[in-house]
Amino acid sequence: MKPKVENWIRQLQNGVIESKTVKILHEVYNRTNKHQPCNVYHLRNHFSYPHQTLTAILSSLQDEGMVDMYGETEIEGNKYQKIRYTHPDERQHLAQKRQMEKLKQWINKAECFDDLLNDELKQGIQNAKKQFDEFW
Repeated sequence: MKPKVENWIRQLQNGVIESKTVKILHEVYNRTNKHQPCNVYHLRNHFSYPHQTLTAILSSLQDEGMVDMYGETEIEGNKYQKIRYTHPDERQHLAQKRQMEKLKQWINKAECFDDLLNDELKQGIQNAKKQFDEFW
């Protein structure tokens, strides 16, 4: 487990919440345990953080498998992903899944730059895409 994740968990366990990341994680944790809905809309209103700050923190938490974005809910005509705190047993799987999603996005974006790439690099990207598709 990465030191930053250990620190987040230690802060949660000790109730000493020092950072925006742990404040958000604590709120998601509490709402998950109380079976209350949690989403970006709720968190944005609860903390009054700018949308970009909130989504960047949630992205970091997702990268580490600490939270999971699942399903959608509609509030005031807008759709928001539901967020839940994850069980320790599923974190590694979720973090790996997130890495693979990011890799797939990167591979797909690389194709947009074909006119700037040499043939060897283009072939490498195509091979990576093929391997990715076969694996997943």
